[in-house]
Amino acid sequence: MLYFQFQSWPKFALSTFMTTDKGIACTAIASSEVETVLNDGTVKISLSTDYPFNNILKFTVSVDKPLDFNFDIRIPGFCSSARVNGEEAISGEYYNLSKTWIGEEIIEVVLNYETVFINRPEDMVAVRRGPLLYSIAIEEEWNMIDYGKDEELRVYPHCDYEVLPHSQWNYGYVDKNIEYMFNGIGDIPFNPKESPIEASASVVEINWPKNNGIVARVPVDRKPISEVKTVKLLPYGCTNLRMTEIPFIEI
Repeated sequence: MLYFQFQSWPKFALSTFMTTDKGIACTAIASSEVETVLNDGTVKISLSTDYPFNNILKFTVSVDKPLDFNFDIRIPGFCSSARVNGEEAISGEYYNLSKTWIGEEIIEVVLNYETVFINRPEDMVAVRRGPLLYSIAIEEEWNMIDYGKDEELRVYPHCDYEVLPHSQWNYGYVDKNIEYMFNGIGDIPFNPKESPIEASASVVEINWPKNNGIVARVPVDRKPISEVKTVKLLPYGCTNLRMTEIPFIEI
């Protein structure tokens, strides 16, 4: 039901930190804070980060008296490498900090990523870097749908829209060179106009028709029908219209 859909966000927030047999673990990455009692002492841990658009995590651990406990930090498996306070950490595992904690301490985690082309069905590929999947951003044409005077509840600004492509989308990659540009975090990061990250890729147009107004599942053929051009990629969640799975083209 619709009213259950929003439960995911508070439940996700509740899952960022969890207790373990010997202390506390950071199990999911998001700016968050936890305060609890361990061994008759108060422990406060905060995480500050712009993840998934940034690869740096800053933990602040504060205790009201010297306390012995473990702090485990989950290192995502998609990282090519990672470091915790300069020490190498293993991707896909928890990095364990077992010590006597005194006062306040800062822990910095750096997650390193590589661009990966994921093989998909029908000999297509998708671009992923770290936690983000990237799509070719399609320019949009928004048209209000007019249902007439009898539909007073569906007039602007509560009307429906159809969103049509206003730029080419029938592309294939010609190489694996993806360049990234970081724009900083705005008020609405998951937005085509305010995406914190943009990428560029080299592509060519191919013969990829529509069937009854809908893009065909696969292109007709994979021969280039244009010169090589550069297109913009955005994180999948920052797009409304997108092409995510496309082929490699030999030129």
